[in-house]
Amino acid sequence: MKVKVSFSISQNSPRASDNLSNESFAVIKALSPREGKNPNYHIVELYEDDPNLIEILRLVKQETGMVPYMGDQANPPGTFYMPRLRMYSAQDLAGAEYLSLEGTIDKIATICENADIESYVVDIIEDYEPKRRIGPIDVGYYLAVSEEVAELLRSEDLIGLELVDLPTNKPLPTNQSAVLGLSSSITLPRMLNTVIEMEGDPFPGDPATWEGADEKAGCFISDGAYGPVIVRYDAKELSKLPFDIALSYEAFGRYRREASHYRIISQRFYQVLRKHKLDKKLKFSPVRLE
Repeated sequence: MKVKVSFSISQNSPRASDNLSNESFAVIKALSPREGKNPNYHIVELYEDDPNLIEILRLVKQETGMVPYMGDQANPPGTFYMPRLRMYSAQDLAGAEYLSLEGTIDKIATICENADIESYVVDIIEDYEPKRRIGPIDVGYYLAVSEEVAELLRSEDLIGLELVDLPTNKPLPTNQSAVLGLSSSITLPRMLNTVIEMEGDPFPGDPATWEGADEKAGCFISDGAYGPVIVRYDAKELSKLPFDIALSYEAFGRYRREASHYRIISQRFYQVLRKHKLDKKLKFSPVRLE
């Protein structure tokens, strides 16, 4: 796994605290070259272990007093938010016993060749702007599966596999009797991760039902500025529950009505997706067993 960091720098900004001298701005652009349309704005994007990053952070602190913040709450004065993206190699994924399966940035991720299937599924979030996204991970989204793909998955005898009918908003094509959503009949025990509200405080209720919590408080995994989050489970607990696909006990999301459970898959399921070339529109993150 490698970690890439990303943040922006500027000069001639209305906020004096953001400004860098012309000399330092030019040095940083040279240390992290990237083309951009605005000559007074630059995005720094480097791997976490790149020595150029240390020099850039030194210059930023020297001139602005700002240091990176990587906590769960809103960044305090004198800091700037510096997201850290975990990037997994093929070897990382192939070596994981279990993985968290995520969709794409689209509201409906489709693991089939016919992309038009997306237009037939009713949006989960009906009263919000169409392109709303929730954090660095895509929770609250359907994974729509064509009937052809459903048959392929059923033929593999995957433990826990469940395909549920998704609500549609118009008549389906004659060759499509339903739009199915990828789910599971198995629910996992609680994660080892700390669960927090949107503002970073501990989640006060039951993360499965949100009972005891505000329905608009948000429910997320605490992992600071890192993404995708690392899902953590007790190895002994999972060994008692054989599965190829299961759902997390917790339901994560920005609001209760759009919250959903993580899909955790086995290495076997991952290899099935690869065998049938169904992994291209999906994202995977190794689960940590402790």
